[in-house]
Amino acid sequence: MKIEIKQLSPSAVVPESMTDGSAGFDLCVLKDVKLFHGQQMTVGTGIAVHIADPGVVGQVHIRSSLGQLGLVLGNGTGIIDSDYQGEIKLILRNSNQQGQPRGIIEMKAGERVAQMLLMPVVSPELVTVDEFGTTTKRGTGGVGSTGKRGPGRPKKEPAE
Repeated sequence: MKIEIKQLSPSAVVPESMTDGSAGFDLCVLKDVKLFHGQQMTVGTGIAVHIADPGVVGQVHIRSSLGQLGLVLGNGTGIIDSDYQGEIKLILRNSNQQGQPRGIIEMKAGERVAQMLLMPVVSPELVTVDEFGTTTKRGTGGVGSTGKRGPGRPKKEPAE
């Protein structure tokens, strides 16, 4: 599979995989970034990609080495649709709070901050119904509904 990459700035670092076993390729910040406790900022990479294949989506994740310092993506996981051709931007947030030992997070222009993985995507046909065709054991049980076991209670109810 080939992905078209466009360098939007001469100082932008063209993405690359660091090893043969890398799942994705690294994305770098275009300019120096300094994030104080709890601060969030959208920063450019100076790179645009065109995935083109509607069966593939780009997922952007923070690099683990920066995640352990308290850097997170403000939107959790960035999504790059196959038809998007604009600059990849990163919503970076310093999750450290005032009083924590880790404080300001600084990144230099060209520093690898995030990584983009290419993943298969399913685009189903959505069908509106009045009732579902089958009823599951879980039904409408929401958050925490499958974790209410308690000590000594089996994982599954015994079959009758």
